[in-house]
Amino acid sequence: MSKRCLGCGVIMQSDNEEALGYTKSLDMDYCMRCFRLIHYREFAKLPVSYDENKILDCMKKKKGFVFYFVDFLNICKETIGHYHRIASPKMLLISKSDIIPKSIYIKKVEEWLNKEFHIKDPILFVSQKSKSSQKKVLELMENNQENRFYFLGITNAGKSTFLNSLLDMLEEENRHIAVSEMPDTTLDFIEIKLSFGTIYDSQGFSYHYLDAEDDLIRLANNKKEMKPITYQMKETESLILENLIRLNSDKNNSITFFGSANLKLQKVYENNVRLKNNHRIVLEVPNNSQVVLKGIGFFYIKHACMLTLYGVREYECEVIPSFMGGNV
Repeated sequence: MSKRCLGCGVIMQSDNEEALGYTKSLDMDYCMRCFRLIHYREFAKLPVSYDENKILDCMKKKKGFVFYFVDFLNICKETIGHYHRIASPKMLLISKSDIIPKSIYIKKVEEWLNKEFHIKDPILFVSQKSKSSQKKVLELMENNQENRFYFLGITNAGKSTFLNSLLDMLEEENRHIAVSEMPDTTLDFIEIKLSFGTIYDSQGFSYHYLDAEDDLIRLANNKKEMKPITYQMKETESLILENLIRLNSDKNNSITFFGSANLKLQKVYENNVRLKNNHRIVLEVPNNSQVVLKGIGFFYIKHACMLTLYGVREYECEVIPSFMGGNV
């Protein structure tokens, strides 16, 4: 019987150092990629075969309860669309809720999810600092009629980190799953048998375009409470994010950035031509909207405008109604 890595779920092999699942000895519990990630925080990019339909088809064939993770900064039609395609009993977990500013009422975000994304199932806001959400999930699993529990969600949303916290609470310290700031750390289903049932951790649903630079992904992975920055913008001014993305409103506007404080934003005037030779898109943005830069964060746009973005493709962003309701 093939042995799978406890860190990423791939079938382990000792023949090809360049291939997935390589280990020096099949007696080990982790492949070399996960071993070096866990002990030395070295992340090795490997060719990954990603098929979201494979994950969803598996859910159709196997019964079980699904915990679906999406982080607060990346709520959009694409990420919630995967959730709606899951027919099994499920719960939506909004991860990285530690970073949500205290000025934002969680109840308001929950009502927004119900209204704009038609979420009818239970919603749980997950904090890594507090163990209350882990305790709620454990209680739900222990009292559930199902004995299979699937942990699905968007890549880099923190589901494997959350699952490791559960294993710590169950005193399963030696069965940790590999985690990192980079997407596609988990590469296949990982099966963990417990007294009350079996947990399955899966590869995350990747953004179709996610080939961003490693440094940008790490910078965007915010772990501290956000401090949203509001810019009063004139139509002759633009914002530049990390010297990679430029945006401009065709009229005076109030624009607030929700994202990691590690990301640098700079206001420039129109005669500054930086990034203007990059790919350009123009979005029609209604009043009180969020422009989501998938995998990075979002801009709250207060007033309706035509928004020009440089360095972004159409499928890398979404315009959605904001939970802000006009109040910054």
